[in-house]
Amino acid sequence: MSPYSTRVYPIPMIAEPNVSTPGSEKQVLLILPRMHGFFSLVFQAVGQAYLAEKAGQSPVVYFNRRCLYWSDAGYNGARNVWEYFFEPLSDITIDHLFPIEKGVREGYSVDEFAHLSSGTRVVATNRYPFVIEYKSPIGVCFERRFVNRLLNKYLIFKPSIPDKASIPDKVDDYCRAHFQSRPILGVHYRGVEKLSGREKDELISRRAPDLKEFYFREMRRYMRKHPSARIFVATDSEQFLGEAAAAFGRAVFFREATRLKKEEEVVGLHFSEQAKLNGPRLAEEVLLDALLLARTDFLIHGISNVSNAALFFSPQLRHTDIEVRYGRTKVYLRREFYRLMKRWSPGIARQVERLENFIRF
Repeated sequence: MSPYSTRVYPIPMIAEPNVSTPGSEKQVLLILPRMHGFFSLVFQAVGQAYLAEKAGQSPVVYFNRRCLYWSDAGYNGARNVWEYFFEPLSDITIDHLFPIEKGVREGYSVDEFAHLSSGTRVVATNRYPFVIEYKSPIGVCFERRFVNRLLNKYLIFKPSIPDKASIPDKVDDYCRAHFQSRPILGVHYRGVEKLSGREKDELISRRAPDLKEFYFREMRRYMRKHPSARIFVATDSEQFLGEAAAAFGRAVFFREATRLKKEEEVVGLHFSEQAKLNGPRLAEEVLLDALLLARTDFLIHGISNVSNAALFFSPQLRHTDIEVRYGRTKVYLRREFYRLMKRWSPGIARQVERLENFIRF
């Protein structure tokens, strides 16, 4: 059956959700998954947690098998995709809220949780909130410090366990081994899937079937200014990685990760067969790539939540957005307009920022 099916499964006869303890005085916001990429889910959870806190609610993130990165075997001792990598956002657990058979609960949709929660203090949602909205008129230019504060507050990585290092430890180890003594250019390239999606409809103009040639143009420009630099490439495309290595030789380095052949790219990595077979591994690879890109000295990127995550993790990171410079999308041109406004008149830019924050929050 399609993962997008809206069929409602039979719901066992159980008591209403248990909200007596802990946090019985608060409404509980149950944050459920969508069939989207990893950082779209992260931004969804963090944004909803922020709104929940403002509303006096207790956030509970539960990403069950309706999440693309789910594994029946669990991961890192958890059976909740959020808790594969991050600590819970409150003391309230899904076991406490819904003390029913795990195998049944793990398949529930947002509609089924909403049905179970009807008339209680539990509110179930899988909506993406416009808190971390990188396509807003203000865009990344103004939001990066704000979102960075949210990520630092709500993304608490799970600590190391025996025989398995934590995500921050893995990032530190990789940087010590590869990011020392030279400038590091980060490049994030997402395969051609995006050309068949919504973003294609928003293009004002393109100068090529895809923008790959412009990535190489910007990479050469950086290397001319920094001849000793190395290039860290994060991509889901086998072809792009091979072409980058051929063009820049030993300057290119990368993490071993799951990638797609040219003919597979249109599907997208998180909808691929590899994701079905090993979702947790893909999620960890994406998470590590974004954190490593955030440690580089300069980032070349296009439309992707992964590159936006890197910019949010590192608000001061300088970057070139290929879509702004060469792709000419409506939303990205709007972002560039506000970036220039901030440069020309910081006072007006701050007023616009305050106005947008007031409207949105």
